[in-house]
Amino acid sequence: MNSLLARLVILELNFQETFKYKDAEQGTPKVDVAARNINRMHGKKARVRCFYKDIPDPDVARALADCHIIVATTDTHSSRQSVMELGAVFLRPVVNAGVGFVADNGRISRIEARVSSPPVGGPWCLSCGGHIDAFEAVREISDPEHRLMLRERGYIKDTPAPAVYWVNMRAAAESLSVIHTLIMPYREKDSPEPSDIFADLLNPETLPICHSSEENDCVVCGPGGLRGIGDAFFSSEGAFIEELDLGEMPN
Repeated sequence: MNSLLARLVILELNFQETFKYKDAEQGTPKVDVAARNINRMHGKKARVRCFYKDIPDPDVARALADCHIIVATTDTHSSRQSVMELGAVFLRPVVNAGVGFVADNGRISRIEARVSSPPVGGPWCLSCGGHIDAFEAVREISDPEHRLMLRERGYIKDTPAPAVYWVNMRAAAESLSVIHTLIMPYREKDSPEPSDIFADLLNPETLPICHSSEENDCVVCGPGGLRGIGDAFFSSEGAFIEELDLGEMPN
């Protein structure tokens, strides 16, 4: 793990995004914030290189090619295309993470988090797997107005930035799971499987809880338990639970 940390490369692709209020006031680039936190956690074991350039830059490309795993959290099709090309050329695993919001008639209809890690060497990648729009990638590179729009995507001028941190954290958590699998496979198979994880955060899958609303004998939330006793809980001196008729305890 230390060898991976020693080759950590962070790119600054959006100079407006920061992590803390103080950093936002000072305009601290997010790569500097990330490097600061990494160094604080790992000390001299970590060697972080920060770049304030786009991915197609030759210096950036060489630095990324020297990494064991390339993680893409970019907002544009052209940057994802560049990352995928590097992964294909140098046979490096690529982990692509992103979030998306879909609105219908002014209301959010879908909140998505998706993490994809194509198999190294094929048979599919981000380009042919539907993650990259080639037409949009070309427009982003050639049209300055379109690039400005993409930089401000998801934000309205003169208004606070939307609170999407919890959505980003879900994508980040799924990404760590995939990266963990690439570094140290913990599944039954010898080699890690390529992943394409999708989560609908607006309508998540839920598990039913087996309970009876008619016969609730729970000592905590039932009518004969702690429910609604208020200050009596503090005056019971811890004896309330012992005084309850718990009946026969389950094995």
